[in-house]
Amino acid sequence: MIFAHQTQDIITLLQEKFSVHTGPSNVFLGGDISYHEGCPFINAKTYITNTCAKIETLCDTELQHFDTPMTTDDHPEVDDTTFLDSKLHSIYRFLIGSGLWTSILGRFDILNAVSTLSHFLQSPRQGHLSRILRVFGYLKFNHTLGISMATTISSIPTSATEFQPHRWREQYPNAKEEIPLDAPIPRGAPVQLVAHVDASHASNLVNRRSVTGFLIIANGVSIYWHSKEQNTIETSTFGSEIVAARIAAEKLIEYRYKLRMMGVPMSGPSILLGDNMSVVTSCSYLSSTRNVTTPLPTTNFENVSRLVSFKSFMLMVKIMSRIF
Repeated sequence: MIFAHQTQDIITLLQEKFSVHTGPSNVFLGGDISYHEGCPFINAKTYITNTCAKIETLCDTELQHFDTPMTTDDHPEVDDTTFLDSKLHSIYRFLIGSGLWTSILGRFDILNAVSTLSHFLQSPRQGHLSRILRVFGYLKFNHTLGISMATTISSIPTSATEFQPHRWREQYPNAKEEIPLDAPIPRGAPVQLVAHVDASHASNLVNRRSVTGFLIIANGVSIYWHSKEQNTIETSTFGSEIVAARIAAEKLIEYRYKLRMMGVPMSGPSILLGDNMSVVTSCSYLSSTRNVTTPLPTTNFENVSRLVSFKSFMLMVKIMSRIF
């Protein structure tokens, strides 16, 4: 992807040294690109099909059909089956790598499962191998799912705009968003960023760490997904939720900067949707009795990443913080 004042000059320079394909493409980094009513649709159908066939050959088995990547409330960290030998250990590493790349290609529905199982790359057990094979069994029979680039779909629920303005202007009267001075002149349609965030408190029974999961949507299109164990051990659900909100808010600010540097205009504040009212209250009112010492990153009053409570839209992000 090229961003420049004279893009054709760069393309011409590349064509002098490399074989460059111009025009529409039906594949990108292993992902399939198709078009439905003029809108691109990206999935990993070909990559999943080829990978599953290779897995069945390596493991001399047939992947079974599953409706979910992992079983409900599964805890692979307490698995006590036998350790894998060197050959199966190598296969396990291949499966984890392939699973992570599949999630990058748009299948964020398996991200939590693969991220959890990647913790055991050093010393995987037979039970861990069975679990990652289940993930690919799920993918084999659900390989057509993907991401639609239909930007006409609204990504902001109506109730998300019905929040109360926060009360930080008095404490930070001169705070403002750091807009890069060397950013190009914005062109095109403005972009609204929305993040859905959730956390699973103490989901790891061994180290008691929580999992952060969030999804960032730009004008109705999913552009970033995250599922990772938190670095700290929180003693309450409130603690894990506010840590997750902070991580998501920082990523929103990062993407606002990236898009501005690409010449993309931003449409007002970015919205952070959560389902924990205590976090919403703590981050919205300075006088809250549950105010914490790790606040969300702040920008100016008009452009802050605002946090609201909206529960019915949270299922899409819960799959990245919990095992279903």
